[in-house]
Parts: sequence; structure tokens; C-alpha cells
Amino acid sequence: MAKVYLTEQDRSNAKLTRWVSGEMKVRRITQRMLAKKMNITHQALSQKLKKNSFSYQDFVFFVKEFQPCDKELRDLIGYERSET
Repeated sequence: MAKVYLTEQDRSNAKLTRWVSGEMKVRRITQRMLAKKMNITHQALSQKLKKNSFSYQDFVFFVKEFQPCDKELRDLIGYERSET
């Protein structure tokens, strides 16, 4: 069986997908509703969610739309604060 290695980008996109899906559930937003706000089809949004394939522009849209707290935003971008 072939080995599959996830890049840091893959992990970040998967984390973003989980967060977006969670926010949609909490806010009771359907894929159709979110896709309309993003000016894409619901099929395109569904594919982005399935494939964890979000662009930087998508990320910026989600941050503006869902307004994550500072901790959520740091987690999404993988920021780790060093104690010095």
C-alpha cells in the first residue's frame, strides 16, 4: 500500500474545513447559503469542503464572515507563541 504524507498546508486546510463546518453548524448556515455569500455554486463549496482545498481568499472571507476569536484565529493559522 502506498504511503501518503500530509504537508503542513494539507493539515491547515483540514483544520480550516473542520472549523468552517463547525461554524456553519453552530450558526445554522447551509452550504447553499454560504456559497451564495461567497459568489460560488453550492457544488463548488461542497468540493472545497470535501477536498480541503481553500484558497487564501477563502480564508480571508471566512475570517470576515465568522469573526473568530484571537485563540481560534491563532489555531487556524498555526501560530505558536514562544515564551522568551
